[in-house]
Amino acid sequence: MAYTKDTKNKGKQITQYIEHDQWRWSAEGDAVIGHFTITDQDGATWAIIKRGAIPTEAVDRFERMPGYLVEWKKRDNIPASLIAFLFLLQSRDR
Repeated sequence: MAYTKDTKNKGKQITQYIEHDQWRWSAEGDAVIGHFTITDQDGATWAIIKRGAIPTEAVDRFERMPGYLVEWKKRDNIPASLIAFLFLLQSRDR
């Protein structure tokens, strides 16, 4: 079982992904702008997500698509729980 929990710290929104009574992932950033840093329980940054951002190399394909642009900081062995967390974050904005 997994769920998310929202808190605030010094004006920043923090959403934690909690799995089996332990938090695994955290998204911290500005909810108005929609820019969040995704970290694991050890504090390592895995990605930065930007709501409504468009990749410059594919503007014509993505300019009308809602969602987040994911800038991966770690690309190898991405856990399924991280993908689930990113999906939940995007689903809440719709």
